[in-house]
Amino acid sequence: AGLAVVVISASEAAADTATDDFGAVGTVNIGEECARWIDEPGALCQLGAAGNAGLGLLATSLALGLLLLLHAVLVEMHARGKLSSILAKLPANLPEDKVALALREGPLITQLLLVVFVYLTLFVYAAKAPVSLGAGAVALGSSYGLCRLALVSACASLAVHLALVRGVGEVRLTELLDGLRAAIVFTDRKTMAVQALLLLALLLDVLLWARRADWSGLLSIYGLWAFQQAERDLTLYSCATLLAVAMEALELVSPDAEPAPALSAALWLLLLTKIATLATSLYFRFAFA
Repeated sequence: AGLAVVVISASEAAADTATDDFGAVGTVNIGEECARWIDEPGALCQLGAAGNAGLGLLATSLALGLLLLLHAVLVEMHARGKLSSILAKLPANLPEDKVALALREGPLITQLLLVVFVYLTLFVYAAKAPVSLGAGAVALGSSYGLCRLALVSACASLAVHLALVRGVGEVRLTELLDGLRAAIVFTDRKTMAVQALLLLALLLDVLLWARRADWSGLLSIYGLWAFQQAERDLTLYSCATLLAVAMEALELVSPDAEPAPALSAALWLLLLTKIATLATSLYFRFAFA
């Protein structure tokens, strides 16, 4: 319910792209630039149209996210008895069956709509954005990446709602949460150190969806699963992680490495976390024992 949705504006998109392509400092007012080129709108006006389309869809997503937040607040207030006076003032002739249906199905429908609208925002903006502004390819900026991260958050929220409220896969999720709790509470320091590193790597992998869609987080999930097995044999995970570390190091030192300081720092932290996980697993004989 506390989903953070980033609104993409046309001026932000133009400023990011102009800075990437031309090295310019400052922002570009797309409306003024398009007014000068009425006969030939050009790529800049296409970028403005993409921003306007994305803005409308994402504003709807923001409204849906706020509606879910309001629902969560009201449910919590009702559970604590803070709404008794308001409920007592409601008309007695309200159709209880329809109200119950709306309360039961409303959150699920809103969650589904939120996922759909955030995805449509990404799809429409990428489809309408021009290929180039005249000096190199257009690179989608950080606001687009944050919107992609919002899609991941919305999908996770929908999955949790389906599991805990609608009972879809509830048994599996309960077993997973119980295993995670047992692994955290009833383990020694050596085990906790490795698991903390695996969880940190998974968190960074998820946050780096703001940079691009990447499934390397599945490797951390596999490491967490392998660590819960009776043998605690992380040899296969260590081999795969060693290859991943080698490839990520090549990417970080290449000429076209990530230019954004925050994302670059996150990539370096992820690389160091994987190296620390490998070293810890080898030192404590969790791998190649």
